[in-house]
Amino acid sequence: MEKTQSIVRSAAQRLRELLPKATGWEEHAGLKVGGQKADLVMKFKFGGDEQTLLLEITSLGQPRQIRETITRLGELRAELGGAYPVAVAQYISPQGAAILKRNGLGYLDLSGNCHLAFGNVLIEQIGIPLPAMPTLIESTSESTTLCRVSQMSARVSSAASARHAPSNIRVGGMTASRLMKP
Repeated sequence: MEKTQSIVRSAAQRLRELLPKATGWEEHAGLKVGGQKADLVMKFKFGGDEQTLLLEITSLGQPRQIRETITRLGELRAELGGAYPVAVAQYISPQGAAILKRNGLGYLDLSGNCHLAFGNVLIEQIGIPLPAMPTLIESTSESTTLCRVSQMSARVSSAASARHAPSNIRVGGMTASRLMKP
């Protein structure tokens, strides 16, 4: 749930960045539309016209999940006529993006890819790959530190008591592993 909220906030911010001349922004998270709740409905004025975007968050941007999202957005769109449906994920694969475009829907991923085509607006950014997991390597005469950062929700306790065992350290919302040289 927390991850979905983070994606909603990031998507709303990204839309504002993509449409800097839009004004009068309104955000309605969890808005009841018919018998369902929409993840996010965003209203704004652009070029004198009021626009409504209907955002649905999907955990993965692969074709299977995209097809499920298309069905849900279709149901929500029928209830909220005039809204432009947009699928949102951490990353939407090129195949998933093609399926969304063929069905007349927009998409936005947090890697920077997007396709928005409504009213007098056409914004398309493609080809930005899924970000690789960052790696940090530090080397000194006493030790080599290799940190591979991954998002984890649970705190991991230190296992530093064993000489060659990795120790996990938590920094903010990230966890890093440290390997010690003998």
